[in-house]
Amino acid sequence: MQAIGEVGLLRLRMEDVGRRAGMSPGHILDYFRTKQRLLLETLRWSEGLLAAERARRISRLQNACARLRCYVELYLPERADQPNWRLWLHAWTLAGEPDVALLIATLDERWQADLDSIVALGLAAGDFSDPGSTFAAEFQAVLDGLSVHLMTDRPPTQRRWAVDYALRL
Repeated sequence: MQAIGEVGLLRLRMEDVGRRAGMSPGHILDYFRTKQRLLLETLRWSEGLLAAERARRISRLQNACARLRCYVELYLPERADQPNWRLWLHAWTLAGEPDVALLIATLDERWQADLDSIVALGLAAGDFSDPGSTFAAEFQAVLDGLSVHLMTDRPPTQRRWAVDYALRL
């Protein structure tokens, strides 16, 4: 992640990763075989860390509205050069490959499960009206679209506006 953040995804070389890991580029390739596999495993790893952080932060909040805001704030990128989002953009370009599609689906399911539990809490407390069974997938699609706008600095999308827009939905 550090190498991606420093040199960018497109310019990333195995030497950049190896230098930070104290390993030779060949040794990195022994573990990952290809740069694509390295990037996808880095996405899997970073999403694992984010899932743990999300669980920790959301569980501290008592009401569903606060949990939903936290979820949205954790979902949307904070800046255009955010390394984990660069990895997501790369993964989406490879989504036609079965192993990549499976990884994307697995990671999306984690986000959806967390959103489903927030919605269930909000329904039980009377804070939310029933959004329907497809809400989690639809809401994530909106968040993905907002994220692409944030990553590409497309006006009028600014992070604060994107968070507020998502929560209004």
